Amino acid sequence: MLATHTPLVGGANHRYSEALYLQDPEGNGIEIYHDQPLEDWDIRDNGEIIGVTEELNTNLLVEGATLLEQLPKGTRIGHMHLQAKSIGDNRHFYQQLLNFDQKQQISNSALFMADGLYHHQLATNTWAGRNISTHQSGELGLESYTIFKADLVTIKANFLAATWDFAETENQLITVDPNGVQVKIKQL
Repeated sequence: MLATHTPLVGGANHRYSEALYLQDPEGNGIEIYHDQPLEDWDIRDNGEIIGVTEELNTNLLVEGATLLEQLPKGTRIGHMHLQAKSIGDNRHFYQQLLNFDQKQQISNSALFMADGLYHHQLATNTWAGRNISTHQSGELGLESYTIFKADLVTIKANFLAATWDFAETENQLITVDPNGVQVKIKQL
């Protein structure tokens, strides 16, 4: 970002991670973050992981920065935030159908979920407004993404019980989430 002069939208210390925020050319938010050690996380008995939004020590961050020509091998997407008009619809889809655990909820505006012990792999929020339209194919923004889950049999049973539309191919289920984004669920 320093070398390319990419403008920052913001930054924060969440106590489980330190994050920088920017946007891609389509206006999708991108968060580049580094997790804090697990022993520093505020993990409650029920599995909820408490995050905060505190000022990021950017001076310390820049002092420790190294300019790279490309992302290091093994770099991966750690989590995604999806714009939603309904936290309830997203809770049903991601928790009841895809079996993600709730890790934190901010009022009725954001829901953070994970598969296992992590602060979140997915979050949905209504910060863009509750009147946003469902994503349509060909529009700017996130079109589809793939997640890996260990138990496709249970997820398929969940879809069938909820009469949720989906397609099945070898080792993969394909559906559309409540936000209009295609989700491919592959066998881990």
